[in-house]
Amino acid sequence: MSSKRPIRLGLSDPPAQVGPIRPGPRASAPGPRPTGPVARGTGPRPRPPSRAKWLFLAVLLVPLVLLTPGSRREPPPPPSVPPPVDLPTTELRTWTSEVRRAEEARGEPTGRRAHVVVPAALQHEADRRMFLAVQVAESQEQDYELPEDDAELAALVRDGQMVEVPPFGDGYVLYGVGAHAGSEPFAHFERSLGVEIPLYDHYLDFEEADDAFDAAVTELQERRAQVTAQRARTSRRAARQRRALLGQMRALEQREGALIRQQERTAEFYEDWERRRMLAGKLHELEQVARELGGREYDLRLPRDRRALRGRLLTFLRPEARAVMQQIAAEYAAAFDRPLPVTSLVRSYRYQRELRRSNPNATSIDLPPHSTGLAFDLLTRFMSATEQQFLMNVVARLEEEGRVEALREGNRDHLHVFAFADGTPPAASSIARSLELVAPPLPARPRTARGSRATRAPATKLPPPPAAPRSLPGLSG
Repeated sequence: MSSKRPIRLGLSDPPAQVGPIRPGPRASAPGPRPTGPVARGTGPRPRPPSRAKWLFLAVLLVPLVLLTPGSRREPPPPPSVPPPVDLPTTELRTWTSEVRRAEEARGEPTGRRAHVVVPAALQHEADRRMFLAVQVAESQEQDYELPEDDAELAALVRDGQMVEVPPFGDGYVLYGVGAHAGSEPFAHFERSLGVEIPLYDHYLDFEEADDAFDAAVTELQERRAQVTAQRARTSRRAARQRRALLGQMRALEQREGALIRQQERTAEFYEDWERRRMLAGKLHELEQVARELGGREYDLRLPRDRRALRGRLLTFLRPEARAVMQQIAAEYAAAFDRPLPVTSLVRSYRYQRELRRSNPNATSIDLPPHSTGLAFDLLTRFMSATEQQFLMNVVARLEEEGRVEALREGNRDHLHVFAFADGTPPAASSIARSLELVAPPLPARPRTARGSRATRAPATKLPPPPAAPRSLPGLSG
């Protein structure tokens, strides 16, 4: 008696069913499961891995990939200076890329750490006043209008005397230009008094501001009275605490006096018809340039827009200076395939005064070179010795040709370049007259032998100054 064995289908066996496969029902009826062999292609189709399994594998593998050394790239560091305000996104990417190229590590000493030979043309002469005197003489020969404040700079822009320098261009990138521009309300700067007079839309705005001055002064007076009373109650043995309270009293008194002087100066201008009309004209000039400057409009009531407009006004130069700057940048970029960082262009006298607080090289003379629109500064902080030497040689060549007056400011990693409007330096007689405007000559110091000191005349003892009045200015009848 022979027993039947199940037939095993190998890979070489033909399929048990020939012809098209008919799909069966998705769920079989209840009953016994088949025990015999199942032909290929007739069984249930295998289920693909579920989405949950793939998600689980991804959660396991991603941390392993991220933790593997060399598997991820560090993002590039942000630029060391803030970008221009309100720069469009596409231009912001390009500007950021150009700044990173300028800041890229050189793999060797850069800036002041690099050993360079400064050309004689870029050094101070024996009379150090000569550098500024040449620039002052050029300004006087050209008879330029120098902007005292933002409104006067805006007028020069509207008049076409200044041309804009875009944030980046062929071979250069603006690096921190206008970074110190503030968002405070626009004001007229009165240099003779050293005060700023706010520009109000209407006389009613001035009256409201005058009331705000009164309230602020009253608050300071109340605080000073409280500190004075607290000091009177403090024991004389607590000397340190009494000194601290005295310092607070004096600080409050100084702030109070400054507010009162500001209030009085502002009232003098707005209560005088001619001065008030001048202030209205300056505000109108700013409103006009805010509407006409290409690219966008600026709402002078918004702090962000005021800062953006101020920063943009600082990106202008006279056409002659811009051409020289572009020439220097083109030569540098052609030699090193990097953009030339430009850190400063035109400045108003008011902005120059603000900049002196953080930049000791910002001059304090009455005719600052940057206010002419002919001066610009180049940054050498990230440059190797080869780059710096090349750049200095280019600028020195232009000075020897009589086209610029330049100086290497070693303490700031900068080159200051002043372009002559006509391509020639001012007359020697003009420079001689300008020497006294820059500063009087310093008296010669007596030379002494090494190790000894110069003999000084005995100091004359002066009588003590008269005591200051106790009443604050502006508060008496």
